[in-house]
Amino acid sequence: MGIDIGWKLIQGAPLEAWEEALGEDEQMIDNFDGDLVWFLQEGLGIDSVSPRYDSDSSERIFGVELAQGEYPKDINLRELSDKAIEIAQELEAKYGVKTTTVCSQDVW
Repeated sequence: MGIDIGWKLIQGAPLEAWEEALGEDEQMIDNFDGDLVWFLQEGLGIDSVSPRYDSDSSERIFGVELAQGEYPKDINLRELSDKAIEIAQELEAKYGVKTTTVCSQDVW
């Protein structure tokens, strides 16, 4: 078993913001035993970035991946900005979660 380290750019928010918006969601409570992380990942298809190996859920950012890699990568900032704005608006409209664009190491 090894530790892999890459980077991920994500439009998202900390778990507490998702908890505030979706903490009483009936689908999460009924179908995911009240487990918000499981609901986000499996129920809604929300991704996360883990800043260190075995990070606690409260340390991770949950949202939609904009870009990722293990090595340097060219990124078109105009396209990325448009995509981030679109995703931010969609997440706020759909789930009531205000997001930011976060770039972090991603350790798994």
